[in-house]
Amino acid sequence: MATDNFKLKTLVLEAKDACRVKIDALIAGAELGKEDPKIKALIKSLETVFEKFKIDGIWMNPIPYDESKFLQKILFIRTATDGDLEEFTQLSKELALFLEKEVLHIPLQWLSDVSTSDWNVKMLEALRKIRTTITKKKTAMTAAGNDPLLDPAFRNQDELFNIRVEEYRVKLKSNEVTTDENDLKTVGLLDQLINSANTLPQFTRYYKLLNDFLKKELEGAAS
Repeated sequence: MATDNFKLKTLVLEAKDACRVKIDALIAGAELGKEDPKIKALIKSLETVFEKFKIDGIWMNPIPYDESKFLQKILFIRTATDGDLEEFTQLSKELALFLEKEVLHIPLQWLSDVSTSDWNVKMLEALRKIRTTITKKKTAMTAAGNDPLLDPAFRNQDELFNIRVEEYRVKLKSNEVTTDENDLKTVGLLDQLINSANTLPQFTRYYKLLNDFLKKELEGAAS
């Protein structure tokens, strides 16, 4: 279901960007800048809402929402007067309320109805860590003039990973698949291997080992 929420994810990013632009304008016009207490409180309140879209499993099912209303909320923020703290504070409160009550409440309810095992929660954390390792390694190689995504073999592993890890995370969250200490140690070793890769062939080889592990776990859940 990776694409079921594509439009909503796009709008969430659009809303974050709209808020960022207005906050930057407020900071530029404030005597204390980002340290202004009202601006700090405003930033914190928005971050609290947007961070909830990063909760594991939040995107596991298609999320119903009023697209027209969401677009209007974004438009009102985009067209608000730059530097007007009172106006933006009111608009951001309305956006946050909409996201909390009309978008997030449904997936959060789904998650509250599911109790994820302790081992699965640890695995979700391990997957977050290895994703970060992969991103950093790709960035470092690209900066060194060797973009991994230009290599067909690597790109294939990257595409497989994005599909498999998302499916695995959903199944972990719903307990459709169970994990244990050995699985966690396996992912930890793969994380270390990927982090240690100095060449693209090494990176690709370790990436394949990770994908093979995910495939095995998913096949085990299906059997």
